[in-house]
Amino acid sequence: MAVTYDLEIMDGYGLVVAQGVIEGLDELGDYIRRMLDDVYQRGLERVLVDHRHLAGDFDISQKPEFALRIMELAASVRGSRWAVVTSPERRDFLYYFETVARNRGFMVLAFDTPEEAETWLLGDLPAS
Repeated sequence: MAVTYDLEIMDGYGLVVAQGVIEGLDELGDYIRRMLDDVYQRGLERVLVDHRHLAGDFDISQKPEFALRIMELAASVRGSRWAVVTSPERRDFLYYFETVARNRGFMVLAFDTPEEAETWLLGDLPAS
């Protein structure tokens, strides 16, 4: 099953809920490309992405390649604020992505719950 997502416009932000099975770096990159395009076309500046319903994974040695690919795609949404909620088993990978992304000016933070993510996303809290 491919990775799919729903994008709902909430009060003050877009909510992306992804589901499906990650079967490799290419599939994950394709999903993120489609989602970023959708967010960009709608002009959203604050986005909460819920990845808790994704299954599967890819080889950990592909992390640097993945990060570079995502940074190229993320240029279209630079200046926006992103909160990403993920499952505990993907937390380490998301921290890696967060570090790479923030080093390139992409404001993204990882959270354990949608409530924490929404609080940061809608607030004027520092990005830390």
